[in-house]
Amino acid sequence: MRICPHCEQEFEPKRLNSKYCSRKCQYTYNNRKARQKRLQKKVENTNTIENLNRILMRNRNILQKYAGQTITVEQLQQESFNFNYITYFQKLTGKRKRTGTAFFCYEYGYQIINGTTVEVTSRQLKWDALEGILKIEDQN
Repeated sequence: MRICPHCEQEFEPKRLNSKYCSRKCQYTYNNRKARQKRLQKKVENTNTIENLNRILMRNRNILQKYAGQTITVEQLQQESFNFNYITYFQKLTGKRKRTGTAFFCYEYGYQIINGTTVEVTSRQLKWDALEGILKIEDQN
């Protein structure tokens, strides 16, 4: 005699390797197990996205605080700014005598100058309903 893992009733196995009392119990048990696994993955993915967004928002808020200013890299590090997380970057091509790369967290960005100085800027994001895209406009 064996006990079915799904319905927990005793049954006489028809084969030596029988685990379940019926096909219905086998399918139900395996489907429930797979559903639980999918839900667990969904929770883990949600946590990952929430953590990522929390870091990006913290970076954005720090940049917002210093918008339009030139500060040091150390100042950003003291504020717990994480340089590994950005929403996008833009290559600067000599407009207004700027060259290099600007890194953004949503509408606030920074450009590292000489490895120690950071110029913080902001951009206005506008939704273009006709094209279905966000357009970026310089504010400073």
